[in-house]
Amino acid sequence: MGLVLAVLVHAGDVQDRDGTKKLLTKASAWLPRLKRIWADAAHGGQLVLTG
Repeated sequence: MGLVLAVLVHAGDVQDRDGTKKLLTKASAWLPRLKRIWADAAHGGQLVLTG
């Protein structure tokens, strides 16, 4: 069980991967030590944020 650090609700036509990028871009400002995130199979491949 993990600790929920942030939540983003988006429209149903937004893919989880795209919503994740938006959430993590905002969260990275106040969670600078966050290094690794585990996600389910809907987030296949690597998610790389640049910024």
